[in-house]
Order: sequence, then C-alpha cells, then structure tokens
Amino acid sequence: MTNSIEAQLKKLKLKRVSILGDGNCQYRALAYALSHLEKDTGSPDHKFLRQLAASLLVLNKERYEEFIWDISFKQYIEGVKKKAYGDEITMTVLAKYFNVRVVVLRNMRRRNIINPSGKYKITLIYTGDDGDDAHYDATTVVRRKIIKKKQKQKKSGGKKVKCVDVKGREKSPKKTKRKR
Repeated sequence: MTNSIEAQLKKLKLKRVSILGDGNCQYRALAYALSHLEKDTGSPDHKFLRQLAASLLVLNKERYEEFIWDISFKQYIEGVKKKAYGDEITMTVLAKYFNVRVVVLRNMRRRNIINPSGKYKITLIYTGDDGDDAHYDATTVVRRKIIKKKQKQKKSGGKKVKCVDVKGREKSPKKTKRKR
C-alpha cells in the first residue's frame, strides 16, 4: 500500500526542503541533495548539473538516444542545456555519474528508484502529474530529535531528564521559564 508524501517522510525520518519551481527544480533538488552527502561532490549548482547532464548524454548517446522518441536527440540535448524540465533520463545520467541511488517519493504511489546500485542514497519528492504542474523538492534528515531518558536524581529522589540526540550524544536540556 502506498501512503501520502507526508506519511512517507515521517516513516523515513525526513523533512521536505522546498525548491524553487522555475523549470530547474530537478537540478536544484539534486544539487541540494548532493551538497549534503557524506561523499564530497564539490557542491555543484543547478546550472552546472544541467550542463553536466547534457554533456554526459552526448558522451553516452548510444545508451540514451532510444529513450527519446518525440524529438531528435539534438533537440533534446539543446533543451537540456537551456530550459527543458529534467526528466528520468537526466536524473539517471546524473545519478550514475555521482554514484547515487535516488529514491523519488510520490503521493499515493510507489517510490521510484533511479540507479538502484548507487552507493550513496538521496531522497527527492516529486509532485504533479508529469505536466506543467510537475515539481521536485529535496529532503533532509530530521536531526534534532531529542530522546528523553529518565534517571533518578540522587539528592531529592526526583526524576532527572537526560537529553540525547539521535546518535546518542548527550545534549543539555532546554531551560524553560515557569509561569507564576
């Protein structure tokens, strides 16, 4: 069974990072995700990724040309270089280049996985119906989840709360002002 994007994000402990919807959203979302990987990707921007996709497609024309059926390969490459929306072909060529497995979350649909053999995993969100309303957002890990552990306080016999982050490192609890 498939769930809403929000339910999938919650289960995966991720949160949405809104990406500007200007025709470059796939490249912007990938740029954001790549810049937050453990692997050093050099933090490419969306303009660089668009040009890289075009170059990689030209270098691997024999592998990708058969998937472009409605326009010539040359027209497709010109679109990628300029303002055409990113698609599964551009996502695939970039995922293979950066050795990433791209998990694409969709509302009430199964997840798409681009380059399943990629070493590093990134998760993107895709909304819309493959038309002018299509859009990609990025995700980020929910990091500041505080887990409360109860410990006995030696002097008063009360309960002391120890706060740790997701990795188990101790954090000092936030102090709150009491209302009088």
